[in-house]
Amino acid sequence: MATSKTARKPSRSTSRRAANKTAEKVEWIVAGVATLVVVVLMGFLVYEAVTRSGGSPDLAVSHIESTRTRAGLAVLLEVDNAGHAAASAVEVVGRTGANGQEARVVTIDYVPAEARRRATLVFPPETRPEDVRLHVLGYADP
Repeated sequence: MATSKTARKPSRSTSRRAANKTAEKVEWIVAGVATLVVVVLMGFLVYEAVTRSGGSPDLAVSHIESTRTRAGLAVLLEVDNAGHAAASAVEVVGRTGANGQEARVVTIDYVPAEARRRATLVFPPETRPEDVRLHVLGYADP
């Protein structure tokens, strides 16, 4: 039989060692998860760089709305770049009339890949919104 004198009580150093081992396990788990996150993120970035490289801008222009102002008919337009490459100095022309006699041009500085940018063309006050035809004239590679 064990007496109270011979029974061992856990010492403070034993409980500290157990706490240190638990903390060490938690640290290793956190380090493993963090390493996994970094490796997955790096893999994603490499994948994006490989699959999205090259290509060219794919630009389309659309008529958003027309409003009458003191300056004339303001035509809000939007250039949509569905391509995997950016375009700079994008020139958009708007023409009116049967022969396109009235023309307005706007230059949009930069349209990133898979992005949209808006601009406004102003025509004479007598212009009808349904007579405005828009198209992209050209762009430069940034």
